[in-house]
Amino acid sequence: MTELEFEKAARGPLPAVPNEFAWGSTNAWRATGLADAGTSEEAPTPEGANATYWSRTFGNPIGGPFRVGAFAAPGRSREQAGAGYYGALESSGNLWERTVTVGDDLGRAFSGAHGDGALDAGGHATVPCWPNWGTSGAGQRGGNWRSEVAGMRVAQRGSASFVHTDRGPSAGWRGARSAP
Repeated sequence: MTELEFEKAARGPLPAVPNEFAWGSTNAWRATGLADAGTSEEAPTPEGANATYWSRTFGNPIGGPFRVGAFAAPGRSREQAGAGYYGALESSGNLWERTVTVGDDLGRAFSGAHGDGALDAGGHATVPCWPNWGTSGAGQRGGNWRSEVAGMRVAQRGSASFVHTDRGPSAGWRGARSAP
């Protein structure tokens, strides 16, 4: 997805709120643990947490991302579930979202063409004007489980054009496709 699609998924058609997270407010409650790990009753702790960040600091024992949807539960609001406007979960915190950046020429040259699933010998997309891993044209948005709270803000672009040369445990991506 592009940076603009990332912001739309988080904010929807609503006006921007200064320092907001994907769930539309400036409130973030950090998970510091996981109760009943590996069971169907698995839940972040403390009760009321809606994001994972700073998980390697301040005595937090988590040491990795949570499963998608860990903060969502019946009866929880968008803010409590850590959900974007359209229901996308963990767009703030957990894993960086790899986005096509508007911060460099290759990202701005992105055609928006849909992929065909084909990869070259190096594992890169074969669609012209797509940024590939380890090249310019892409970056990260939304913060991750290691980030400080400020890195999770929707408008935070500190790593939006940062070229990553390897894959790691803090980055993810979401497939996005325009409607036909």
